[in-house]
Amino acid sequence: MVSSQRQVAAVYGVAARTVKRWVAQAGWPGGHGPYDLEKIGPWVEARHAAQIEATRVPSETTELERLCASHRQKLQLELQERQGQLVSRPELEATLRESCSLFGVALKAVRKGLCADCGGPVTHQLERARESAVARLREKFGPIAP
Repeated sequence: MVSSQRQVAAVYGVAARTVKRWVAQAGWPGGHGPYDLEKIGPWVEARHAAQIEATRVPSETTELERLCASHRQKLQLELQERQGQLVSRPELEATLRESCSLFGVALKAVRKGLCADCGGPVTHQLERARESAVARLREKFGPIAP
């Protein structure tokens, strides 16, 4: 037992003002003096443990903030898509398929023109390049119109 808040402060290594705040808090086990250190000790330890736990919260808060930001970004992208500011993946894939199909047609036309002018090896290289490009696109996106 100690008789003053200053003595309690000295035992726990805090300022007398801190003990005064403790006394004013709900749950303070020490009453208004004399102060029973056997009752106060567990309360101070629990308070200290809670403060240590509170220092871990920012990492959890950071994770929560990251998840919220990710969700917010997803919602913004969906809104932009609805407003016509973004192209959806299926729309992009369809456009890419159409473009590649047109590219294939153009290459065939070039090949026919080259066949008449210079023939052979250049034509085969163009055809192999086209087939390779179409094969990669089919692998990624599925069937592509000829």
